[in-house]
Amino acid sequence: MTQHTTSIGGNVAGEVERKIHIEVYGWLTSYLGGNGGGRKHFEVDFSLGETLREAVFGLSQGYPTLHQRLWNPQNGQVGPNIDFLLNDAYLGITRSLDSEVQDGDRLTIQERSS
Repeated sequence: MTQHTTSIGGNVAGEVERKIHIEVYGWLTSYLGGNGGGRKHFEVDFSLGETLREAVFGLSQGYPTLHQRLWNPQNGQVGPNIDFLLNDAYLGITRSLDSEVQDGDRLTIQERSS
């Protein structure tokens, strides 16, 4: 298991540190230098008011091939066959990519099974 820590949005001095745990699963790990199996884990710092979309977008910008796979370049929306699970529930049930990140959230990114 690989775990990385990255900061996006930049916390302001004196601001409480907030983290979201992002797990990239399965074939998508090949875009992160993995073998296309298993999982890659990231702890991402975020700022108050930041959305899940902003957190994932910021992380993926550091990995150009993953970024291209996750985001449609024409409209900036999530690319085809990508699923997000937030705290073990698919997005769209209670929260969306445009929901604010909550400290300790766990987001899993995986390719949709055909």
